Amino acid sequence: MTGAESMPFSLEEAAKLDASGFVPGATESADAYFQRVERLRSWAAELRTTVENLPAGETLELAGLFPVGRNDLIPAEILSESARITEQLYDFTSMELPGFFTSKTLGLLWGGCSFSDDETVVFILRKSYRNRKRFLIYDRDELLSHELCHAARSMLDDPMWEEYFAYQTAKKRLRRWLGCAFLNGSDAVLFLLPVMLLPITQALQNWMWEKFPVWPFWILAACYPLFLGARVICFQRIAAAALRNLKKIGAVKPLAVLYRCRDEEIRFFATCPDPERMIAFIDRQSAEFFRWQVIRKRFFGGNRNEATGTDRIS
Repeated sequence: MTGAESMPFSLEEAAKLDASGFVPGATESADAYFQRVERLRSWAAELRTTVENLPAGETLELAGLFPVGRNDLIPAEILSESARITEQLYDFTSMELPGFFTSKTLGLLWGGCSFSDDETVVFILRKSYRNRKRFLIYDRDELLSHELCHAARSMLDDPMWEEYFAYQTAKKRLRRWLGCAFLNGSDAVLFLLPVMLLPITQALQNWMWEKFPVWPFWILAACYPLFLGARVICFQRIAAAALRNLKKIGAVKPLAVLYRCRDEEIRFFATCPDPERMIAFIDRQSAEFFRWQVIRKRFFGGNRNEATGTDRIS
């Protein structure tokens, strides 16, 4: 189907796709959304077929990094473990997109990852998870559901809340609470660098320069963890306020609604306790964005076209 063949699509169909992990993009039109989903499904089916038909002993390299063979496809029963988690939290189950076990890792503590864009989505787990449900501190279903959350939300282009939503799949309350502390790689560097400098400064003081001041490095080492702690508290308060306010207007599964929102939308719901303003905001968003038509259909009781009395879009 091409853009020139634009035709009405039912919101029922869009809602079913959204429930299958194909979340509409931030500003994606109906045509673009259905075409993207069709491409992803075709690509996923072709990749599965290609891998399953590989000769014994041969591998296909995914993302230029991970070799996988015909027996490395993650089976449906393992995908269903994570699907139960994402369904409970965000009301979607992703069973169509392919995942693979691989013998190659990105480090001792690496458990898995996902790669996604508007054309492809693939999940990679280390081979340790093939026959066991736990590796180090991570359960298999927790890790896979974490990556599914990233993949399903990738078209929203909203990195600010990525880790918050992905870490809500964690089984430990502390991980759910602290997961949003690190938003990118630079956070980890700024957190670890002062800590790594401490033993160096201590060695300088002990072996070379007795009066070398160490105390500034202790202060430096404490600053970024305090900043990250403040960030976590801020995220948790914003999310809690947004959830409370969405409940006021009868949202079904408020957390699932927030999962499909961008940062500015989440902050609006957090700071707007007025139900009428929130409803007006959702009406405006639905008039402009197909994503919000699907959200309203699934979590606010439908989205009827007042002129025609139907719930169809084009």
